[in-house]
Amino acid sequence: MTREHKLRLVKGFDLLAPFYDFLCFITSGNLILKSQLIYFDDLRDCRNVLLIGGGTGSFLVKLLRRYPDLNIISLDISPKMNNVAGQKILKAGLNSKNVLFLDGTLADLPSNSKFDLVITNYYLDLYSSDELIYQIESISKYLSKNAKWLFTDFHLPLTSIKNFLFQYVIVLLYLPFRLLVGLKINHLPNFDEGFRQNGIVELQSRKSLFGLLQTKLLQRNVVID
Repeated sequence: MTREHKLRLVKGFDLLAPFYDFLCFITSGNLILKSQLIYFDDLRDCRNVLLIGGGTGSFLVKLLRRYPDLNIISLDISPKMNNVAGQKILKAGLNSKNVLFLDGTLADLPSNSKFDLVITNYYLDLYSSDELIYQIESISKYLSKNAKWLFTDFHLPLTSIKNFLFQYVIVLLYLPFRLLVGLKINHLPNFDEGFRQNGIVELQSRKSLFGLLQTKLLQRNVVID
C-alpha cells in the first residue's frame, strides 16, 4: 500500500465514522450486527483476539459484554473510527483495560504477535480476489496453531435471479465507500478460494437476509512460518 493510498483511506473512513452506524441501520436494520453474533458461543475458549476493521465498536461492545476477560487488539486504519468505538465502550460502562485500539494496518502490529482468534466483520470485501489471497496470508502469520477465524461478509447466492439482484444491492452498498474512500471494488472477491489457499478450513457456516449475509467460523489447522 502506497503512502498516498493509505492517507486516502484514513481520510475517507474518518469522514464515514460519524454516520457509519446510521448507514448500516438504513441498509439492513440490525441484521448486519446480528450476523456477527451467530457463533458467539463458540468463542469461549479464545483468549487473545485480533479484531481487524473494528469500526465504530458496536460489535466490540457485544464481545466485551459476553467475554470481558479477552485480550483484544482492535485494528482500524481510521483514528476516528477507533475514537468512536472507545467512546461507545465507555458509554456502555464496560472495562476496556484489556483492549488496545491500534490505528493502522497489519504492518503496524508487533511482529511477534500471536492470536487464537481473528475477527473480520465486513472487512475482506474491500479487496479484489488476488489481493484477498495475499491479505489472508498476511493475517495468517499472526495466528497460533488451530486459531479460529470469525468471518462475516456479503454473499452472492448461486440462484441466478438472486445473484443478479444482489449484485446491484452490493454496488449500492459500496457507493459511500467509492465516493469517500476511493474504493474501486464493485464486486465480491472469492472468499472461499482465499481461505482454501491459506489452509483455513470451514467449521460452520450460516446465511441470513435471504442469503445476502454470510457468517463463517473457520480454523487454521496448519502453521505457516
